[in-house]
Amino acid sequence: MGKPFVQEVERLALTVRWALSMKVDQLALLLSRWADGTLIFVGSGGSYSAATICSRFHRSVHGQPSYACTPLGLNELLNSLNNCRVVLLSAEGRNNDILNSALLARASDIPCAAITLTDVNPLTRFADQECSLHAFSYNMDWGKDGYLATNTLLAMVMIVAKAYFKVTFDELAPLVTDIYLDQMRKKLEQRRDLNEISKRGVVLLHGADSELFAVDLESKLAESALARCEVVDYRQFAHGRHLQFSRNDVATPFVIAAFTAAEAPLANAMMALFPPSVRCLTFEVEGETEPARALTSLVGSILFTEAAGIAAEIDPGQPDVPDFGRKIYSQNSADYLPFFLNENLLDIAVKRKAKSRDLSHKASKALHKAARTYIKRIEKSTFKALICDFDGTLCHAHQRFDGVHPKIAKRLVELLNDGLQLGIASGRGDSVFTELRRIVPEPLWPQVWVGLYSGSVITRLDKSFKKPKINPDLKRAEHWLNTTALRYFIKASASRRGGQMSFRVQDHTIAARITSAFNHRASDTGHPEWRAFSSGHSIDLLDGSTSKMNVVAYVAAVLKINPETEILRIGDAGHAGGNDYELMQSSLSLSAEHVSESLTCCWNFSPAGVRQADSTHFYLQSMRCKAGKLNIKLLSK
Repeated sequence: MGKPFVQEVERLALTVRWALSMKVDQLALLLSRWADGTLIFVGSGGSYSAATICSRFHRSVHGQPSYACTPLGLNELLNSLNNCRVVLLSAEGRNNDILNSALLARASDIPCAAITLTDVNPLTRFADQECSLHAFSYNMDWGKDGYLATNTLLAMVMIVAKAYFKVTFDELAPLVTDIYLDQMRKKLEQRRDLNEISKRGVVLLHGADSELFAVDLESKLAESALARCEVVDYRQFAHGRHLQFSRNDVATPFVIAAFTAAEAPLANAMMALFPPSVRCLTFEVEGETEPARALTSLVGSILFTEAAGIAAEIDPGQPDVPDFGRKIYSQNSADYLPFFLNENLLDIAVKRKAKSRDLSHKASKALHKAARTYIKRIEKSTFKALICDFDGTLCHAHQRFDGVHPKIAKRLVELLNDGLQLGIASGRGDSVFTELRRIVPEPLWPQVWVGLYSGSVITRLDKSFKKPKINPDLKRAEHWLNTTALRYFIKASASRRGGQMSFRVQDHTIAARITSAFNHRASDTGHPEWRAFSSGHSIDLLDGSTSKMNVVAYVAAVLKINPETEILRIGDAGHAGGNDYELMQSSLSLSAEHVSESLTCCWNFSPAGVRQADSTHFYLQSMRCKAGKLNIKLLSK
């Protein structure tokens, strides 16, 4: 089983180079958009080391909570945390535990993504079939690892490091040169007592910034049966665990102490107090950045494992796995822990609207009644137009530069051929107009109205349009913003079109601060009709005459229909502060993700785990259009 461990070590530099050449734009955008809540990284075996490192990356970049957990621990976290997302890490995407995690996230209606190093596997097939999982798949060019996660682990971590830090191979290359690796190997070869670790066991001591080395080395030594390990930080060890060094009736554990340069004084001061019988081996985690320390930690762990295997005359990459071990690995926890729920669309919609775990029976009953009332109203209505948001609605937000999702484009054309009148309300401009012309056959263009720059300009798809005149007061709003500390968190210069000013910021926390500050500023300066809305890291400042509702009013006037009862609206950000809030706050609307507090509009009736473009596709598939009259059946058969 597996392959010689020395072969794994020989290609470490090639693996780092390969990983840092991968395209990660969409992954980076998704991780950035998911920084407004808690992010959980899930991994089994060696992938748990990757989860530990990736959760640290997330905390470092976004300053938001992030956890690493095993698949078995995921259930407790999903039951305990609000507003969380899940990222599954699995090189081959085929073990039962990671597949069960995908099922659990879907059943819990939690947004979920996966990163794999093969492009065809059970996890990617699940993503293709279920729409509750976004899979980012890569195709490793070295086959697979041996028994232990080595190059796959290194590749997974480096791909995520690139997504978070935009790190390049040239920045990290000095840490995987032949000279650097040979120096580390020679240092380990000088130790003649490494064969003792299997007899004595190992205490892996670490600091806050050297924990990753200890976590991964424990995984490798334990999984290859080279040593029993205890992982503990320096000060936790001080609270009683040192007593094992004073026993005479058992062998004193071998100590491997990891530290960064900053942690070295603490580590050395503690080791100086150890009895002479304690054998210590030290490892300094080098690097000034998170990606560099992660790489040093993983490479160090791999080389330590190689040295321990040589000393014990065991190849960690090719162990003799007993039959009972294979059976244990193949067990399916879902056969013993039935935690998957089967809830209907009403139950899921109620949970989304409540946004709370503390829902009394009385409140739940009332919300179910409101949901049934609303969905009956939707299903009994006959619509003469459909108006949709664009980003996060017709395409996934992290795929916004790829245009309308192909399955949505196909379904929209089918409905347009049946007479549908379609309106688009977007904060974007030319790119949306061009994309719609690409996906909609030209004979159908007269049935499509396009509202750009949040309703600053509205035109039919078969007509050309001129960019709207910029409201000069937007310049004054930008000047005010530049007098605040918030200016330093804006990524690029503001874009002003018509009555809209747009810009991107570093993270959701800053977006919330700017939105709140601007809305208060508008009220204080006598312009309460001016508003700020956010979507992910994008912010739109609108003057009093600009709104996506302009598209509704325009389409209703042209078609001579009732905007409240004959136009169905779909968007992804219907919550307060979201850029679809006004579009969806009144009348009949369906959310593809975030809902408002109102019980009389903006419900999300899509299946568990389904979000954004996949939700919109579900709604479109539930629609029937005949002679321009649109009906939707979400619950009725």
